Amino acid sequence: MNEIVKQKENLRKVLIEKRTKIKKNSTKEFNLDIFNQLHKKIEFDKVEYVASFMSIRSEISTIQLN
Repeated sequence: MNEIVKQKENLRKVLIEKRTKIKKNSTKEFNLDIFNQLHKKIEFDKVEYVASFMSIRSEISTIQLN
């Protein structure tokens, strides 16, 4: 296995640990008030495409957003 692959694997492990700690310390995963503020600022008549993702493992949940 080359050095770059090892570094990537190591970085993934570190980031997963950090995301897990953040999630444990989070009191809210989805803030409806903040979402509504954002929604008001979006000029939907100018939007052609919207992209999103499905969260996995220790990522903050995107179910309500999607």
